[in-house]
Amino acid sequence: MNRTDAPLAGALLLLASEATFAAMNALIKLASVNVPTATILAIRHWLALALLLPIAWQRGWIGRQTPAKLRFHAARSLTGLAAMWTSFWAVGHLPLADAAVLKMTSPLFVPLIAALWLGERLGPRIAWAALIGFAGVLAILKPGSGLFVPAALVGLASGALAALARVTIRRMSIGIGAGEIVFWFTLVGTLLTTPAALAAGVVPGMRDSGIIAALALLGTLGQLLMTRAYASAPAGVVGPLGYTGVLFATGFGWAIWQERPDLATVTGALAIVAAGLLVMLPARRG
Repeated sequence: MNRTDAPLAGALLLLASEATFAAMNALIKLASVNVPTATILAIRHWLALALLLPIAWQRGWIGRQTPAKLRFHAARSLTGLAAMWTSFWAVGHLPLADAAVLKMTSPLFVPLIAALWLGERLGPRIAWAALIGFAGVLAILKPGSGLFVPAALVGLASGALAALARVTIRRMSIGIGAGEIVFWFTLVGTLLTTPAALAAGVVPGMRDSGIIAALALLGTLGQLLMTRAYASAPAGVVGPLGYTGVLFATGFGWAIWQERPDLATVTGALAIVAAGLLVMLPARRG
């Protein structure tokens, strides 16, 4: 692949990954009708662990862990799992487009958390982006109106927790490979979601088990496509295309559940997308 083709290939791969993640979320919404979030997460983690365990054993990701590495894995895994849990729950209880938009507030929270935790400076551009983005959030949440849905706060929390997970990686990263991070995230997630799933006491039927298996495979495929996209082209080129996930989510929501976002939601989504792109600009020019 030459340099001319790389940005186009990266863009196409990221579009494919966003479509895949949107399809995964549609399956989560379908499964959530009969299966608790904890059960969906536990089965997803067990399937991923079954795939990763032989690789982890072969490459020595299980042994030779220092205390510093274990602290890193614990912090990254706990924040990432909390983000995934709230995201899955929100998908099951909100229109797909709303859940997707609220999850995509993550780029707005990253600089705020980094400023409070790491002491990183917030420039005027980031401050304006935060104001625009959170004005968009208010348009979607509709506080004080009869249309306010408390579940939307969980969707917003998923964006904040995803940002916390990213800042945790920035703060504690000590040269650990991506594969090892994913394995430990899956292992910790399996250990924590299994008791909650057992406590829920719900055994999925054949249909729901098939849906959960399919969404687990789609999640893995989406991660692979996304990783390949960022390896093929600069993040500043492909990153903004991540917002197309809202379009794919809207399409699935309309096709399956006849969900149609209202004017306030569309306006809020546009504000959040504009703010997210504004956050990306400094890194792209830097």
